[in-house]
Amino acid sequence: MRRGVSEIISALLMILIAASLGVTIYLFFTIQFSTEVSNLTNLYEYRNDVLATKFKVTWSYYLSTNNTLVIYVYNYGDKVVEIDSVYIDGDRYVFDPPTRVLVDEVEKLTIMVSLDSGFHDIRVVSDIGVGYEFSISI
Repeated sequence: MRRGVSEIISALLMILIAASLGVTIYLFFTIQFSTEVSNLTNLYEYRNDVLATKFKVTWSYYLSTNNTLVIYVYNYGDKVVEIDSVYIDGDRYVFDPPTRVLVDEVEKLTIMVSLDSGFHDIRVVSDIGVGYEFSISI
């Protein structure tokens, strides 16, 4: 009789171990899948924002009398653009808070910077990383 009870208990233990492993594996893959779906959703939304963000510099000039660079940005995209920073010859100038450019509007950016005569590479960058590059001659 003792032998029969230990066989039943060992069978129940094996079933319990197999079920707990099955639940653990199921939970692991469920969490992994939901994380991947969330990451793909975020990537999709980011790419849509990038595609909807379209702007260009329509005009720029430099006033050497007061060391001011003026840049006019036109938003021809489908969403409001927030200009986060401007790079001038690799040096970053941050707008805090970012300058908002409404759809189909032009916004003026003013940067106090001392520039030498010659060509300067300028990159205007939005808050999501979309940029527009141009050069200015002083």
